[in-house]
Amino acid sequence: MDEAAKCDRIALMHKGRILHTSKPIAVPDLFKDTLIEILCDEPVRASRLLRESGAFGTVQGFGDRIHVSGPGAGEPLAATIRRVLSAKGLRVHRVVPIEPGIEDVFVELLAR
Repeated sequence: MDEAAKCDRIALMHKGRILHTSKPIAVPDLFKDTLIEILCDEPVRASRLLRESGAFGTVQGFGDRIHVSGPGAGEPLAATIRRVLSAKGLRVHRVVPIEPGIEDVFVELLAR
């Protein structure tokens, strides 16, 4: 999706259906929830645990990081993330709010 940011106009598509078209710079405005980035031990297991908790809108792995979306302010969402992972013995290194990228918006659109 990094290449899409260099275009004048993009269309986000899934299964042959256009989900959204606009200038790349406008795409992050479609993201209505708070987005949190997590760095922790065992990111694959952590992603599964976060999904299973049912407390979040989307949970998406990005290499060694996890992006989690949810309604409300960043700190309560971050506290819920820490609580879910700590309860299962996972060490959390960083939980920070971030600005969504095009790929985050795409995942969020698919979840709707």
